[in-house]
Amino acid sequence: MEKTCARIVCIEDIENSRNISKNFSKQFCSPKGVILEEVNIIARVNGFSEENNKYYVILKDETGEVPVRLSEQNQTFGIENNDLLLIIGFLNIDKQKKYINPYLIKKIQENEEKTEKLRKLQIINFYNYIDKNSDIYKTNKEIYDKYENIKDETNKLEEKQDEPMQKSSSVLNPDNLNLKENLIHIIKKIDVNNNGVSYVDILDKFEKEQKEEAETIIDSLLDEGICYEPIAGRIKILE
Repeated sequence: MEKTCARIVCIEDIENSRNISKNFSKQFCSPKGVILEEVNIIARVNGFSEENNKYYVILKDETGEVPVRLSEQNQTFGIENNDLLLIIGFLNIDKQKKYINPYLIKKIQENEEKTEKLRKLQIINFYNYIDKNSDIYKTNKEIYDKYENIKDETNKLEEKQDEPMQKSSSVLNPDNLNLKENLIHIIKKIDVNNNGVSYVDILDKFEKEQKEEAETIIDSLLDEGICYEPIAGRIKILE
């Protein structure tokens, strides 16, 4: 599968993409067969929202809307409705709701109309490139078609993850902490350089029968905003 970069897309591409993620690598495939991990969008602010202590700014272009998750509420300071923003970040999903986890938020204050026209031209040129090189994206298009029923499959997975889990002790758990507390303890302990910890290094600290539960808890730490991904494949405590 192709190595992806921060794809310049319209919001419709995000809305219509399908979740083809495996393990901790969040990947989505657009109807045209473009793999989306990181996205680069320019759109206008169309409101703000809060859900379970998670803060979002809603971005809208001519094709649709997408929420952008903020690490804290004060990130919205200075951002107002109808502001034009450049957002670059990782595409993610939480209970069928796609959102962007940004590592760059830039307010565009000069030449707004020219910037919007240029972005439309960039997207059109990219679509033309895809159409002229359809063979390159053929395999990805087949992946998109394969995941036609991904919504039902994801719902089943989330229902399974929502089921109560039995408490289990960890190899690093002399005080009989629960698994969630133990995961946080492990991340802090091995993140000696303060650059985040790879998922592989974390899971290596658990017995084989605990790894599946640990993966589920890591996802919940990300969803709850306790942790975040400074770069793809690494996790860090939000402090």
